[in-house]
Amino acid sequence: MAVNLVGDGRDLQRRAGDIASWARRAIEREPSNVKAIRAFGLASAAQLRQSQASAIFRYSESLSRRDVPTQLWLIEEAVAANDIRRALQHYNRAMLTSLPARTQLNPILAQAAADPAILTPLVRMLEGRPLYWQDTAYAIVASCPATRLCVPAIFSRMQLNHRSGTERNIMLVGLSRLVGEGAYQQAWSLYERLPGAQTDGYLRGGGFDRAGGYPPFDWVLSEDPDLIAHMQDGSSDGASGQALFVAANGGKSGEVARQLLLLPPGAYTLAARVGLVPQDEADRPLIEVVCAGAERSSIVRRIFPSASEQPASLVLNFQVPSGCAAQWLVVSVRGSLSGQSSESWIDQMALRKLN
Repeated sequence: MAVNLVGDGRDLQRRAGDIASWARRAIEREPSNVKAIRAFGLASAAQLRQSQASAIFRYSESLSRRDVPTQLWLIEEAVAANDIRRALQHYNRAMLTSLPARTQLNPILAQAAADPAILTPLVRMLEGRPLYWQDTAYAIVASCPATRLCVPAIFSRMQLNHRSGTERNIMLVGLSRLVGEGAYQQAWSLYERLPGAQTDGYLRGGGFDRAGGYPPFDWVLSEDPDLIAHMQDGSSDGASGQALFVAANGGKSGEVARQLLLLPPGAYTLAARVGLVPQDEADRPLIEVVCAGAERSSIVRRIFPSASEQPASLVLNFQVPSGCAAQWLVVSVRGSLSGQSSESWIDQMALRKLN
């Protein structure tokens, strides 16, 4: 009866005496009845008998660390006492025990991680690789309010494995959040320490010979079925080897590939080869360099030159202005009036500074 009253969410304060009485009788019949002990503890807390409630919940935990409501109460008690170590200990026990508890607690931990006093011991706990560590690390990287504090902490301490799909996703989300907040150099400093990161030159993957990588510093390709971008061998189509093939379906237009650049102010030239580009200018892909940030002001924009049997050269000369800390290099396609465009390709993309 006591457990049912508590579980039904009735007025615990008003019924605390009855619940305590029924709980005692249940405990007398079955001293190891954790649910009854927990109900007795809740009733004691409602009657403002905090010391008694604390002792009861500790006794409940001594009988079973797998009782999640007991762990949740002990978490609240530890938080109220500002005892971070003890609170994390009970978080750990609850999440080791229950998948639903992870869903409930990870968002709370992610928000709390914005406090350095919590983040440090929390990451230290995750370093032990408990069963739930990937879920919690992802939650922190994805939603901690202090992105510039939390993301580097996870990257530097957790030794993420890029071959694991889950851990790679943590990397990509972390880089994306930093870039989204304009922390370009901080994101780059994390990127350049990742296995296989390409750190030479201003542009990465200009030969389109490596898919994947770590966007946005490596190529981000469209996942829209009507905005097509894929890397493949283009030797039979006039390319020198691997190339980026792009097209649009259904008359749709938009970005198909992008990469984040960190070019200091100055003059630059970007050269590439293109092929299978239609004669009609309205159907050709285009390439653009845009200042990153909320305004996304365009620096240079060029339509691909037409190229039928022989590839053509594409050259962009442009000036990066001061105040443009990062830039997007974007390849876009424009939908054909016929509803489907033919695939064009681009390869041998190279970028160099002129002064």
